[in-house]
Amino acid sequence: MREKIKERVKRVLMRLVKEAYEHRYTTAFALSLVPLIVVFLYWAVWTQNPPQRTGFAVITLWDWLTLLLFPVIFGIAAFFFIRTQRDTNRTIASDRLRTEQQIAEDDRNQKTLEAYFTYMTDLLVERGLRHTDEDNEVRRVARTRTLAVLRGLDGERKGQVLQFLHESDLISKPTVVNLAGAYLNGAYLPQASLLDADLRDANLENAVLDQANLRGAYLREANLHGARLREAYLREANLRGANLGEAYLREANLRGAYLRGANLRGANLRDGNLRDTNLRDANLRDAKLRGAYLRGANLIGADLAWADLRGANLSGALLTGANLSGANLSGATLNEANLSEANLGQANLREADVVLADLSKANLREAELVWAYLVWANLSGARLTGADLTEATLRGADLSGTDLTEAKVLDEQLAIVKSLEGATLPTGRRQGRDVKPDTGSPNGQRPFIPPKTAVEPDDLPLPSNKQLEEHPAE
Repeated sequence: MREKIKERVKRVLMRLVKEAYEHRYTTAFALSLVPLIVVFLYWAVWTQNPPQRTGFAVITLWDWLTLLLFPVIFGIAAFFFIRTQRDTNRTIASDRLRTEQQIAEDDRNQKTLEAYFTYMTDLLVERGLRHTDEDNEVRRVARTRTLAVLRGLDGERKGQVLQFLHESDLISKPTVVNLAGAYLNGAYLPQASLLDADLRDANLENAVLDQANLRGAYLREANLHGARLREAYLREANLRGANLGEAYLREANLRGAYLRGANLRGANLRDGNLRDTNLRDANLRDAKLRGAYLRGANLIGADLAWADLRGANLSGALLTGANLSGANLSGATLNEANLSEANLGQANLREADVVLADLSKANLREAELVWAYLVWANLSGARLTGADLTEATLRGADLSGTDLTEAKVLDEQLAIVKSLEGATLPTGRRQGRDVKPDTGSPNGQRPFIPPKTAVEPDDLPLPSNKQLEEHPAE
């Protein structure tokens, strides 16, 4: 029994000693306060019952404070200095450990990459991987090995694997190694050449593909959310149903690309070339398209609500049934664009060129059309309730059946339109008969109206010098 008690006491003492050592700075500070506590207690007793015939006067509390003030201050300063030093040492040790782990991880990734290259080279040379049939076991093994390796590598080495597969003609048409579902998250591929690469259903979230050449690439249903594609060359690429939400595509060339049903919500396409691009039913809500070149683009049914389209060129674009509510189209060019049945409620069309555009049955409720150039535009059946048409040019515009209730427009502006038959005027009065005002053209024929802005080149913005060298002008 005594032995058990001794053993337990020993364990308790050892634990106390261990904890005291681990918190030695705090323990030392606490022990340093013991004399102060003893002195304080002694002073409390002294003041209540001072000893007789000692020759010492009664010591007041102020005397003790004066005596002990500087030791206390120095003790507290020492405590905080020791704690700061301890935290610094811990930070240094943590950083050293993290660096060692990163070095070890980097070494592991490099060995994995080298082993993969060796393995794939053997399949190419010894097993004829490139010439195998679609159902060949070698292809399945190559795909399985590739997907497994990509999951464990960092972004830079993922890029090296992808470049190796492309240069080995394994992911170009016809595809040998199918990368559907491949984990290429964060792949680092700036200025990479990936012409006609098959990356359908691949996960390229947050990948870096600035100035990459992806002409004709097959990226259907690929995940490119948050990817960087500045000045990327994506001409004629297939991106149907791809996720490009929040992607950075500034100055990218997407001419003729297929983006039907793609998600481009919040994407940055500023100054991008999207001429003749198919964006039918695409989600471009909150997208940044300032200065973008969308001439002839197919945007039927696209969602462009609250998109920034300032100064964009949408000449001849198809926007039938598109949602442009709240979009900023100030200074945009919409000459001959088809906006029939489009939703432009609360949109900003200030100083926009809308010459010969079709806005029949469009919703322009509370839209801002100040200084807009609507010469010969078709606004028949459009809803302009509460719209601001201050200083807008309406010469030759067709306003038959248009609802102008509470719209800001002058009689002088309405006097030069082509037709107001069946229109509801700002006062709420309905126009009963057709108006044939002087349009300034002989015999009432529609004149040719040159656009206010200069005609832009077909291929703006131009690709970089590197892209021009690889793909000379056609």
